[in-house]
Amino acid sequence: MNNYETQQTIQRLPALDSLRGFAVLGILAMNIQSFSMPQAAYINPTAYGDFSGINKLAWLLSHVFFEAKFMAIFAMLFGAGLLIFCQRLEARGENSFPRHASRMFWLMLLGIAHGYLLWYGDILFCYAVCGLLVYSMRHWAASRLMITAILLLGISMLPNLISQATLPLFDSATLAAFSNDWAPDNATITAEINAYRGSWQAQFEQRSQITWYMQTTALLLLFVWRVSALMLIGMALYKVGVFTRARRFLLHSALGFFALGFSLVGYGLWFNFEHKFDFFHSYLLGGQFNAIGSIFVALGYIHLLLWLMQRGLAKRCFKLLANLGRMALSNYILQSLICALLFYGIGLGLFGQVERWQQWLIVFSLWLLQLMFSHYWLKAFRAGPLEWLWRKLSYLPWALKSKAN
Repeated sequence: MNNYETQQTIQRLPALDSLRGFAVLGILAMNIQSFSMPQAAYINPTAYGDFSGINKLAWLLSHVFFEAKFMAIFAMLFGAGLLIFCQRLEARGENSFPRHASRMFWLMLLGIAHGYLLWYGDILFCYAVCGLLVYSMRHWAASRLMITAILLLGISMLPNLISQATLPLFDSATLAAFSNDWAPDNATITAEINAYRGSWQAQFEQRSQITWYMQTTALLLLFVWRVSALMLIGMALYKVGVFTRARRFLLHSALGFFALGFSLVGYGLWFNFEHKFDFFHSYLLGGQFNAIGSIFVALGYIHLLLWLMQRGLAKRCFKLLANLGRMALSNYILQSLICALLFYGIGLGLFGQVERWQQWLIVFSLWLLQLMFSHYWLKAFRAGPLEWLWRKLSYLPWALKSKAN
């Protein structure tokens, strides 16, 4: 470990906390669609509900500026945080793997519980799996990390691209099944709405099938490659000192990333609207432009916020974001709890009834609530409730061993 890395591990980087808080807020802007509308509406805006006027504008806002962008930021920060955590232990002469593996184990269990009990879109299980996979790469040079990340991103795109190229070879039954995933018939939509508005048991039966798919098939085909790549990018950013670079470098980089990222996202929008979100064009190929463009936009957001922080602008806002970021795990689960109570039958049962523009009103309200909650919680406690529990559980094997001795 060089002197630069050792010096960085001694201190907590407030910039990472602010960025993490920014990412948690942005994630809600997309997740609320999965909580409040049938599953297909997340990837296909024409699958359910009104898609004109203010609702169309609300979808465009979320797609262009939020979809996949904040998940990418969060994954990059997870990679950087993993590296910092391990460096701190190793700087003290400790073996970092047992503690890291324990943290990922408990995060995995929390992800399983979150996915099956609350919401199928859980990311924690995937992060735990990828966190274990990228651990051995933490000592690689930044250039090697970036090259590997690019290769992994290419692999993550292969299933969709191969499927797109071979669509004409699929039999009619398979095509019909895929088409119903993209644009479900009325019976499928009605069954999903009734399930989520119904009892917890009905919700569980609906949710558990999707959660199993997300944490197995989708994980292996797509998420493990993409998320691991993003974590490696986060490690590389930390190693080259992006979080402490000069302001001019950050601003110029942000503008360059935005230009490239929004160009790809914009072309993807044109492509999908040109083909009227048709199954044969948009189901597999149409989303790939945003999948890649979102990474550049995410990098743009990171560099822009770091530039603003280094200029000392909006200090109060970044302090609030840092508090929220220090409680990222608690706030992420809190979002799910609140949305479950709002949209599912265990609460108000608003699933399928809230239009896209109305979802934004809820998002803004929850953003304010979580900023205030994090601020006042950390005035009374040193860590968020789930962060405290995660830390205690991660130490548990060593504590038990110490008592036994």
